Amino acid sequence: EAGEGEVDAHDATGRTRLMWAAMRGQYDCALRLLDSGASMAHADIDGWTAVTWAAAYGQAELLQLLIDRGAQLEVPSETNGWLPFHYACYMGKPACVRALIQAGVKTDGKVKANIGKKRWTTGIELAELQARSSEEHAAVIDIVNTVKSNEEQAAEDAAAASAELEAAIARK
Repeated sequence: EAGEGEVDAHDATGRTRLMWAAMRGQYDCALRLLDSGASMAHADIDGWTAVTWAAAYGQAELLQLLIDRGAQLEVPSETNGWLPFHYACYMGKPACVRALIQAGVKTDGKVKANIGKKRWTTGIELAELQARSSEEHAAVIDIVNTVKSNEEQAAEDAAAASAELEAAIARK
């Protein structure tokens, strides 16, 4: 363990001051810690980073701060391999899901879930499992589906443009 006064000191679970600030949404505290050199890469005994804590607890403003500071966004947890994106989907945190997607995380990665008969699942499937009980989970599903729809449309547009270009070249 680090000394009491060190910025990356941690408790018995490996959680640093930055992780506790991320979990609680203490933006000003997190900002001071980051300005003092706190590590965004440190993981607790479960493999959770400050990004994971912010995403799972719906602390979108603090998550955006970590994103803006260059935090790694796709660090899997030690317990199940879930990424911050999966926790945000499962916990029904649409603002965090949106921030992670806008920062470029993959939405189609499968993780071990062992839920029902499924052994592997995506973030949207995790949200769908919870959607019956929460408007937030329904919002997560809408966000991910919109991103997928936009990606599919962009791929179709690119394919059409490529075909038009090839046809124009062939005519010359």
